[in-house]
Amino acid sequence: MDMLDLYNTPLSASEESAFRDWAKTHKRGKDLADYDMRGWWKANAGADPEEGHLTDKYKKPNHPTFSDESIYHGSKMANGTPIEGGHWDEEAGTFAPSKFQRLTQDEDSLDKYFRQNEPDTIVDYSSWND
Repeated sequence: MDMLDLYNTPLSASEESAFRDWAKTHKRGKDLADYDMRGWWKANAGADPEEGHLTDKYKKPNHPTFSDESIYHGSKMANGTPIEGGHWDEEAGTFAPSKFQRLTQDEDSLDKYFRQNEPDTIVDYSSWND
């Protein structure tokens, strides 16, 4: 599900120009489809991002690990569908995708994502079976 133009923190014209320069410099353009980079940029005053992984706070609903830690968790899609993120259990080393995530992800894609990006995390699909 393409969300490039959705779930983006609004910026003024001058902020947008500065953000685009920053995103190009830091090679974060690829993240715009599933992460609100504008929100991260604004909240962090244009700081250098960590290499690779950012927090869940600005993950868009189509991100493979969209979670209840995102600012978009609990909102609604245009058609009224509630947007619920999955849940990380750091202690147990698990991620439980929400029922909502079945709209944007499938089990094979999630398994592949986790093998490549979160290899020590167990994906708990039990909520998908309810």
